[in-house]
Amino acid sequence: MANRGPAYGLSREVQSKIDKKYDPELEGRLVEWIVAQCGSGVGRPQPDKTGFQNWLKDGCVNKNNKPKRE
Repeated sequence: MANRGPAYGLSREVQSKIDKKYDPELEGRLVEWIVAQCGSGVGRPQPDKTGFQNWLKDGCVNKNNKPKRE
């Protein structure tokens, strides 16, 4: 999606609605939970929506980091 230009019309309205629903506080809580489950080896994402999404997509969270079973 990096190749897209600015959004106009309906595309802009849809993107605006999506952006309004994004909760940075929830993102922080999710990061803390994932790090607690997988360990500090997974690192931390960049502090924005795109950084968080890329952190999840790059596979570091899933690869060789199985949740602790109690």
